[in-house]
Parts: sequence; structure tokens; C-alpha cells
Amino acid sequence: MVEYEGRLWEIPEGREYLKALISYGSALHNLMGKSHDAIEKFEEALTLDPVDHTVRQTIILMYAAVVLTVLIWNFSGCTTAIIEVTP
Repeated sequence: MVEYEGRLWEIPEGREYLKALISYGSALHNLMGKSHDAIEKFEEALTLDPVDHTVRQTIILMYAAVVLTVLIWNFSGCTTAIIEVTP
């Protein structure tokens, strides 16, 4: 895949891989609550297809959700999640 980095969407097999990677990232975040792992998958997808605006938007929303959650934890003193933000 490295030889096609940045233009993976041009290859039919690459499209399927990107779709699977994005679906996996979504599942990590939405079903398993693993936002940090999901961000890693979306960043990988963005490396392979840097013009994918949907992935860019999703990463921004996930970063915002993580930062907001950390801020709320810090100000409230909670040790468990008190907010769930999904893109």
C-alpha cells in the first residue's frame, strides 16, 4: 500500500481498503468508545488518501470530542466519562 500512498483511491482494491479502514475507525469510536484508536485509523486513511474531506471532518470532530471530554473531566473531577460526542 505504501507505493500508492496519497493516491490509493485511484485503485479499485484501494477503495475497498479505505472503506474498510474508515468503517473500522467508526466502529472503534461509536461502538467501543475507543476514540484514540479510531483517530489513528482515520489518520492512516488520510495518509493514504489526503483529499478525503469526510475523513478530515471526522478527525476534527473526534479531536474536539476528546478535548471536550478531557476538559469536562478536569473541571468536574470525574473519573468516568460524563459525555459522549459522536461525529
